[in-house]
Amino acid sequence: MAAEERRPDRDQNRAGSGKKGSGRRGRRPTEEKIESADVREIILPEGFRVERCTWIRDRPVWRIIGGQSVRVVYGIRHGPNGEHPV
Repeated sequence: MAAEERRPDRDQNRAGSGKKGSGRRGRRPTEEKIESADVREIILPEGFRVERCTWIRDRPVWRIIGGQSVRVVYGIRHGPNGEHPV
């Protein structure tokens, strides 16, 4: 009989215990990655200036620079006739 009386208390303690989850789960949105970038580079087709090129997209990536991991955002642009960077 004593075991049956202790059982509800044990179950009640288990339900409340456990790790508290962190607020963030899953992937970070691209916008957050771009905002947190340490380095920003513009990628153009060879022989064109920034003024003549049109923005296509930003690509956030991790790179190892000087032994440190750094978030880099590549701003990719194409030429006036659709030339893509190589």
